[in-house]
Amino acid sequence: MDELCPTSKELAEQDLEIINAIRDGEESRFDELVARYYRRLFQIANGVINNPQDAEEIVQDAFVKAYRSLGSFQSQSSFYTWIRQIVMNTARDRYQYVKRRGKNITVSLSDCQHALDESEIHEDYQVPSESLSPERIYAANEAEKNIDECFNRIPEVMREVMILRHLDNLSYEEIAETLKCNLGTVKSRIARGREFLHTCMEHPAMHRGDD
Repeated sequence: MDELCPTSKELAEQDLEIINAIRDGEESRFDELVARYYRRLFQIANGVINNPQDAEEIVQDAFVKAYRSLGSFQSQSSFYTWIRQIVMNTARDRYQYVKRRGKNITVSLSDCQHALDESEIHEDYQVPSESLSPERIYAANEAEKNIDECFNRIPEVMREVMILRHLDNLSYEEIAETLKCNLGTVKSRIARGREFLHTCMEHPAMHRGDD
């Protein structure tokens, strides 16, 4: 079974082979990179701005930028790490543009590929099975709304690392590489983000005035 699931290192090596082929004139092989990473990159972009249409444009723009810059791609990092950085930078710019125009930006945790670790959410907020009573299902839906609302209230600098951690399941080291900051800063921001999230879920009224 493991042979059917290439490791990150194997994927990076495959990507480099594709990139070298593109550089040698096989431009159509870029479609392989798009097919491999489009969904993951879309989840990251949509996690930042919570607008599927804008997220699609961001990812498409990122692939265009990557294609045009393949000549300068350095294999010290993987293609995915490189294009993920392009997506993050483009999403940041779009986020700030929309924010300046006064539009609301929210993040929905229900779209996450990877849910928050069980240790990071109190057990009372876990969603029960559909076989439970309507009352329990309603309570679970309300709890999920509360999580989404609180996540959107996390200050931007902390929310960014939380998105990378829980949307793309990155390690602390990978987040530090993506955001170009040191490992201690990443750990601190995630710890403070989790603390904010827990406090908000326990006492949502405390943060209602932060908008």
